[in-house]
Amino acid sequence: GFLAYGAAVQSPITMSLPSNTVSSKIAHLCLMVHVLVAYCIESYVIVIGLEEFLDSKAPRIREALYGKSPKIGWAVLSGMVLVGSVVVAFCVPNFGDLMSLYSSIGIFSLSFAVPPLLWMVYNYDSMTNASVVLHSLLVVGAGTAGLLGLGASAQTILSQLRMRFLAV
Repeated sequence: GFLAYGAAVQSPITMSLPSNTVSSKIAHLCLMVHVLVAYCIESYVIVIGLEEFLDSKAPRIREALYGKSPKIGWAVLSGMVLVGSVVVAFCVPNFGDLMSLYSSIGIFSLSFAVPPLLWMVYNYDSMTNASVVLHSLLVVGAGTAGLLGLGASAQTILSQLRMRFLAV
């Protein structure tokens, strides 16, 4: 997108396309079909997971939800997933911001903090003082980086929410 439109490129890239050309209308149509199909596939997986959870952990809720008609229960559960998706879509205007929030929590903790922490837990008795200090510094550094990333991501999301809902 940047090579074609330079600094005037917009996010999403389809906003940069000329508005009255057949090719841009085809691109928007293809994007719409993709989103609809992708949502159906992803929501199906979520609904199946919720059904399995309700079967194993909350059979009374599943029975109340489904009653005597599995089709109605499926529709209600699917509708709940749809409403949840719409709420998330309105609260987080750019999905990339939500992913940066997730990655600041998940990537830093799972990739950089948890391995040295678990190594210390399982091997503490046989570790030298230098090794304990090094592993501790890795855990603290990863935790600090994760918190800084979390703060930056949360600040971006909150400023977008303020602009969206409060028009500030």
